[in-house]
Amino acid sequence: MNRKVKDIIRRALKNGFDLSTILNYEPKLFKNKLYMYLIQKKYFCFEEEDVIVVSDYTLDDLAELEVGDYHLKINTIRTEGIFDLLIEIFRFIADNPDLKPEDEVSTEEVIKNEIDSEDLDWI
Repeated sequence: MNRKVKDIIRRALKNGFDLSTILNYEPKLFKNKLYMYLIQKKYFCFEEEDVIVVSDYTLDDLAELEVGDYHLKINTIRTEGIFDLLIEIFRFIADNPDLKPEDEVSTEEVIKNEIDSEDLDWI
């Protein structure tokens, strides 16, 4: 593994992930979306107070994820399998530059959907 990548992972584990660049960041929403994302990626999760406990297919706990005001702290429990979990967390954060609730839809999206459905009415 590249030394630069190792340094990034080591720093992330030591200091946590900085979430201040995510637009509309709200800790509870972020935690809920991360929880659902990890379940979709076939991890087993449960919440214990303000912590998400993540397990893999062996049902052994991998890590505890603590979502704070503008950080995500990862407390590793087991080293085997943690790299794959970290990669998934990196992907989740990179793919979520803007957080908004699922039911929040912009006016532009509503208008576009109405226009699209009107165009199909003639068929």
